[in-house]
Amino acid sequence: MKKKNFEEAIEQFNLDLKVLNIGYKNSYCTDERREIFKLCRKIKRSELPTSTDGKIPVDEASIRPFSIRSLKVFNNSAIVDYFDEKTKSIKIVRDRKNATGEADMEYTKPDSGQRQYKMFLPKGTLYVSDQLSYSHEIGHIPELDLVRKSYLEYTEALPIFMEYLCELRRHRDKQEALDYFLIERLPAEQSEASDILKIYKNTEHPNHLIRLYHQQLFADYYKYLESLEFVLQLIDRMDTDKEAVGKEIEAILMGKSLIETAKSLDIETDGCEKTLKEYKRMSR
Repeated sequence: MKKKNFEEAIEQFNLDLKVLNIGYKNSYCTDERREIFKLCRKIKRSELPTSTDGKIPVDEASIRPFSIRSLKVFNNSAIVDYFDEKTKSIKIVRDRKNATGEADMEYTKPDSGQRQYKMFLPKGTLYVSDQLSYSHEIGHIPELDLVRKSYLEYTEALPIFMEYLCELRRHRDKQEALDYFLIERLPAEQSEASDILKIYKNTEHPNHLIRLYHQQLFADYYKYLESLEFVLQLIDRMDTDKEAVGKEIEAILMGKSLIETAKSLDIETDGCEKTLKEYKRMSR
C-alpha cells in the first residue's frame, strides 16, 4: 500500500468512528496488544467442530419473519415491533459476490433523515447460515438509526446476539442453542484472531503511517472478540434474568449505549475470559 493510500485509509477509519460517535474502550498500548496477541494465539490453535447445521436450506421469504419471531423470547412487544417496523422496507438483493453465510447491508440517509436499507444475500440456495447473517446485519440498525456514544469493541455485540436468538428459536434447548451458535460463530472470531497474528508485528513498524494503519486494523479485528465476550455474558445473564435483559435490549433500541448496558448488567469484557473458555470447551 502506498503512503497516500495509508493516509486515506487512516482518515476514513477515523471519520467513520466520528460519524457514529465511536471511541476506543482499550488503549492498545504495547503491553495490551501483546496480551491480545497471546489470546489470539490460543484461539488460533483451537480445533473446532465442523458445522453442518448451517447448511440446512431456508426460503428467502422465511428469513425476515423468522428473525422477528426469534425476538419474541423476551415477551416484550416493543422489541418485536421495533424490528418488524425497521425491516419491512428492507430490499433484499441477491448478489453473486456474497458467499454463503455472508450478508451485507447498505444504507442511505435522504433529506428526510430516515435511513433506507438494502440487504445483499447470496444468489442461489439460501441456508441457515444466511439466516444468521441476515439477523446479524439488522442488529446494526439501532446504532445506525440513532447514534449514541459507543465503544468500537461493543459495536458487534447486538448483531452477534441476534444470531444467538435465532439459534434459540430453532433449538429451544438453551445448551443446544448455545452450542450451535458457537459452532457457527467461533470460526469467524478464529479468523479475526488469525488476522491479528498476521499484522501484529506491523503495529510496531518504524514508519508512523504503517504503524498507525495496522494499529487501527488490529483494533478493528479485535472488536469481534470483545463483542462475542459481551454476548456470552449477556447469554449468561439471560439465563438467570431474561426480563432484565429484555428491558436492556428495549432501552438500547431507544438509544441507550451498550457502554451503559454493560454497567447495568455487570458485563466486563477485558481479556475475553469466557470466550477463551468456550473455545477450549468446543474444541475438546
